[in-house]
Amino acid sequence: VALTGLKAEPSVLQGLCDALAARGCEVLVPRLPGMAEKELETDMKALIALFDWLGLSNPVLYGYDWGAIRACKFKMLHPKRVKYVVLENRAANMDPQQCKEAMRRGDMTIYGGVFTWFFDGWPSSKDPPLGTNMKGWKYKADFLWPCHNGSGKPDPKHTGSVAKFGAMYVKAAKGKLVDCWGMSEDDIAGQIASHCK
Repeated sequence: VALTGLKAEPSVLQGLCDALAARGCEVLVPRLPGMAEKELETDMKALIALFDWLGLSNPVLYGYDWGAIRACKFKMLHPKRVKYVVLENRAANMDPQQCKEAMRRGDMTIYGGVFTWFFDGWPSSKDPPLGTNMKGWKYKADFLWPCHNGSGKPDPKHTGSVAKFGAMYVKAAKGKLVDCWGMSEDDIAGQIASHCK
């Protein structure tokens, strides 16, 4: 089950769905009713109703951007209904020109803006505890994070600010950091499919 960001159409994940299907995975990309962060509970009710209606028992749950927050919340509410969670900071996977423009605008998506939900807002230290939003989180997750240096260039040593933010979110959520900088949809599908067996 793949969850999109807010206001995103399921079709934005067509390439990923095709890559997963080519690996033998069945894929479902629901369009949840919530159009704002405050409608998270509405999305959770719709998602569990969909799981119940379809008889889904233990799928891998993938979410990017706000879809990742939806995935975390659903796993906390219904831990036995989800086999594994894969989260992605897709918004920060930018080329150099996009990074330059985002920095000029003061766009914090480059640092995983939606993931501040983990801490109930921007973290106040380098090693923040999880906030009340993540109370009860005790699960494993892959965290696909584009480790670049803030200018849209690869950061294989993970020493730049974007990679450090990713490491902070991953550590707090007890996840596994997977550098998705330059990954194709097929590469991401492989990461997700590795948990479908």
